[in-house]
Amino acid sequence: MFDLDNFTLSNYETSEYRSTINVDGQQVNVIGYLTSQDFNEYMDRFTDTKIKAKARWPLQTIPLEHQLIGKERLKMIANSTFRQGVPCDAVGLGKSSTSLLAALEIKEVRQI
Repeated sequence: MFDLDNFTLSNYETSEYRSTINVDGQQVNVIGYLTSQDFNEYMDRFTDTKIKAKARWPLQTIPLEHQLIGKERLKMIANSTFRQGVPCDAVGLGKSSTSLLAALEIKEVRQI
């Protein structure tokens, strides 16, 4: 079990805190990755509140601004080296349709 109260970077290399995650098809050190410049740049882009978003598909409903921003963030996750994330907010705010719109746009770009 991870003991955050007793965790320090100095005891990290010789303790049970050593673990890896899959990033872009490679196993990398968790702490090393989370403290890397790549991850910091990813988080800066991901938390940007000035994302330009628009609907590209003809829909019977008009997506709300937060859904369009969520779609862009899901696309950003899919195209990053991290490639892991889950849309989460209150029930009924459109996560399913947002995820489907993002998947359609990703599929179109990648021509899957």
